[in-house]
Amino acid sequence: MGAMSFVSAMAKARTPRRDTGRREERRPSGVLSALRSFRGSAYPMGILFCCVLLAMVVAVSRGWAAHEEWAPSRACSYPEGVSEADLGDSIVMAVAGPLKTEKGEEMVKATRLRIEEANDGGGIAGKRVVLMQCDDGIEAGASDAEREARWKVVAGRIADSEALAVVGHRSSNASIVAGGVYRERRIPVISGTALADEVTAGNAWYFRTVPHTSHYMENLVHYANKVLNYKRIGIIHAGSPFEHRLRMSFSDSLRSHGVEKAGEWGLPMQESEWAESIPSILRELEAKAPDAVFLAIDDENAPPVLEAIKRNGINIPILGGAILSKTSFPLLFADLPEEKQKPGYFTDGIIAPAYFMFDIAGRDADEFVDRYEKRFPGYKASTGAISTYDAAGLAIRAIGEAYVHGKNRAERRANIKEYISGLNKDTGNYYEGAMGKVYFDEEGNSIRGIPIALISNRQIISAPIQIAEITDPRELDMLKRKVAHQEFDGSGGLVFKMRSGDELAFFNRINAVYSGVRINGITDIDAGNLTYDLDAHLWFRFDKDPNLDIHGEEDREGKVDVEYLGNIEFLNAIGEIEVTKEKSQESGERMGDLGYSLYRIKGRFGALFNPEFYTHGERTLELNFRHRNLPREKLIFVQDILSIYEFGDDYLNDREIKRQILNPSTGWEIRKITHHLDIMDVPTLGDPKLFGKKSDEVAFSRHNSNITIREIGISMFGFSPSNFLLHLMALGILIGVLFILYLRHWKYLRSNWLSNPIVFVILLILAELSILNWNADSMNLSYLNFVTKFTGILWWIVLGMILSFATKVFMFAPLEEKTGRKIPTIIPRMTAFTIYLFMLFGVTAFVFDYKVTSLLATSGLLAMILGLAVQSNLSNIFSGIALNLEHPFRIGDWVRIADFDEGKVINVTWRSVRIRTPDNHIISIPNSMAAETVAHNFTPHPEKATKKGAGRIDDKKFILGLTIQAHPEEEPARIKGLLEEIVGKVAREDRGILLEPKPVIRFLGIGEHSAGGYAAQYEVMVSIKDYEKKKLHRDNLWRGIWEQLNEAGCLHSAFAG
Repeated sequence: MGAMSFVSAMAKARTPRRDTGRREERRPSGVLSALRSFRGSAYPMGILFCCVLLAMVVAVSRGWAAHEEWAPSRACSYPEGVSEADLGDSIVMAVAGPLKTEKGEEMVKATRLRIEEANDGGGIAGKRVVLMQCDDGIEAGASDAEREARWKVVAGRIADSEALAVVGHRSSNASIVAGGVYRERRIPVISGTALADEVTAGNAWYFRTVPHTSHYMENLVHYANKVLNYKRIGIIHAGSPFEHRLRMSFSDSLRSHGVEKAGEWGLPMQESEWAESIPSILRELEAKAPDAVFLAIDDENAPPVLEAIKRNGINIPILGGAILSKTSFPLLFADLPEEKQKPGYFTDGIIAPAYFMFDIAGRDADEFVDRYEKRFPGYKASTGAISTYDAAGLAIRAIGEAYVHGKNRAERRANIKEYISGLNKDTGNYYEGAMGKVYFDEEGNSIRGIPIALISNRQIISAPIQIAEITDPRELDMLKRKVAHQEFDGSGGLVFKMRSGDELAFFNRINAVYSGVRINGITDIDAGNLTYDLDAHLWFRFDKDPNLDIHGEEDREGKVDVEYLGNIEFLNAIGEIEVTKEKSQESGERMGDLGYSLYRIKGRFGALFNPEFYTHGERTLELNFRHRNLPREKLIFVQDILSIYEFGDDYLNDREIKRQILNPSTGWEIRKITHHLDIMDVPTLGDPKLFGKKSDEVAFSRHNSNITIREIGISMFGFSPSNFLLHLMALGILIGVLFILYLRHWKYLRSNWLSNPIVFVILLILAELSILNWNADSMNLSYLNFVTKFTGILWWIVLGMILSFATKVFMFAPLEEKTGRKIPTIIPRMTAFTIYLFMLFGVTAFVFDYKVTSLLATSGLLAMILGLAVQSNLSNIFSGIALNLEHPFRIGDWVRIADFDEGKVINVTWRSVRIRTPDNHIISIPNSMAAETVAHNFTPHPEKATKKGAGRIDDKKFILGLTIQAHPEEEPARIKGLLEEIVGKVAREDRGILLEPKPVIRFLGIGEHSAGGYAAQYEVMVSIKDYEKKKLHRDNLWRGIWEQLNEAGCLHSAFAG
């Protein structure tokens, strides 16, 4: 017992016996034994083999392992999760193309986008549209027979399916071969890319949303002859079927328009022989000296010819087919050293007809580009995408019109074909697509104007002069009469004539003016009245002067007054606009030598009132202008994509430019700047010069620059429509988290649901959606301003409620439960007051747009004064929180704090600790002092808290120690025996002294006595129940020890202890 300390003895007494249980836990159970036996057997390998075999069967049955080399018959597939058995409530539409190529993926994406839009709108006849994707591609090196077989298999598979219409094919060759199957099986097909005349010739079931090759060639020859004044044109061609059709179509157009073919040179069939033949072709070309040369060559085969022409210094205009107007064509030269030094070195100046030109397109095309690139990030919308999108849209429209009128698949297909055939000039019916109006001739070819493209700086842009066919019957009759009376020779002016076969057509010469805007600065924004001051540069590049300025009559001194941009109408200008002309340059004789005018404008403009975005703290500032006198049939504004700065991936540079344009000190920031061109209808007001198809209004080309700005700071209300789903998801997550916390802390809440701010959030969202988002269009500006500010105030109030609610439920209530004490009322009230004070600042700053600097300064000063006044109280309160959390002592513990008398803790409040001394005195010690000084706790506590439900620890034992001094001559064993006997005797008389755990008596050695000499020292440690009776127990022990040792003659002459 002497070798074991008193503390160790007590720990041993309190430790439960668990050896038996632990030995039982180590004994392996029957389940574990069975698992070990199973693992050592061959069964796991057998089960693993069966699982792998089952996975292979499922993969093959689902088509996961199918590849073209493995399963060539698997040409078509449905979306994942859709099978032919699931098509009962669906309408099937097919897309066919080389799906494993970039062009094929583009077709699928455009078609999918259009189908998704249709399904989002309710589908067709209440049924969703399902896309069947069919791959007509075949590996490189396959023979023509293998390709044709593949195309026929794909067409047959589509014809056998439930598809009501087909979008495709991509290439003309595939369309021609598959078209025979479609014609025989009577299924309508719409292509957005196949150009060959043979695609639709003699096939009433094949349509296309683009013109045919002959139409492209006729327009190109007419343009070259009438606009560029080319009289002799040579041809360089290759030998593929596509290139052969291109050469023949261009030759026929030259012949029908009376343009001389200066020569025709063919490249060898073997591409390896081109390097030898091209120099001789170029020598002959120089000898013939044509006005221009036409390349009847595929885009991928054109680089060797163009490289040789440029590197040999041959300066000759180059014409090409529509294949050269693709945006990817100039990029084929990007790795050449000349292109790296000067982009566009090999391709600048090439003229070609284009499928479609985005830079002169209207708003519908711009919106398609936005939707496409947002739906498929990283993919840029191209002409193939928009033409396929229109083909898919036309197919969906036709299915919707014809579906309910057919009883079966064959009748519905026939009805769809008849509907599409009815879209023509004679009926006046058309389909309005992203590219414009779509209607067909008798062969199923789209009738539309063909834009002429110019390659410049490795970009495909609209040529500065465009032509458009005149279709107004009155104007046509007038022009035909002039021709009959030989008053119109078609040699100049704005109108040209051309004869194709027995038909006489007339074309307007349209001046395409490249327009650009750079915003220099935006100031003095009046958000309420939607006005602002603008400083901007405008520039125009043109082939023919568009008469932008108004020149007055010359005065006596020879001076002419000029009103700069007098013929430009700024549609949203307020008052006079200050215009200065900074640069001017005349156009040259050759196309590409463009004139240039640079202006700077300053003035006040009106912003766009868009209720949808107005309610979300955004404003759209506009700069819109048009020509006053030249309608769209004479002038088109073209977006100058070569010069306009586009905000992109350079975030830091973009941010700096936006800050230069709009200073953040105004309280606004630029979100985005966009430019687009569209068409606006303007009343003619009876002016006969403007009469066209309609005498009441005429179409003008309009340039639009939009600057979207938003308020800087926190917007507590509304969801931007462009990010509605993102905001909705974030809101859902927030409500979900709050609801989980609500369930966790529900016991702290009141039973009244109206006390929960989540209810107010939901109610406010519903109210805002119903008032602002759904009814904003019917509100005037003043009422909308009032409602917007009112909802903004409510959102800040609700935010204050949420924060106050959260501090109460998630901080104060759990703290009260943990400490077992009620937090002083002043603390929650001060917290709530602070929260709502900041909410007031938020309303002032962000709703009413007032400066809060003075308010913050005043509130800071007030907070400092109050803080100094209640500094000591706050110190005691926070110290009390710390004491209640750390629990260095508890109520009922015997402690000694600093130099105060020891005593029993009777209360711990938020201001002080109260203890009662053994003399029954009450001492109040401030919490700040109790937390900062040393506190001795004499009451033992278990190191680990007992588990819930284990009961309270009522057997607290205090330690009482005495130091006894005896004669050094006495043997320690005798003295220890006497002391054990004495302690036992006293403990039997005084029940407050405990014998369990057993008292500890230790010999401490021999030391000097305070009165002189030496004494043997012994330590006696016993346990007592009640620390408050410590003095009584000490007195009893000393009395017993004195009596016994005195009788035994072992007592030293003086005591110490």
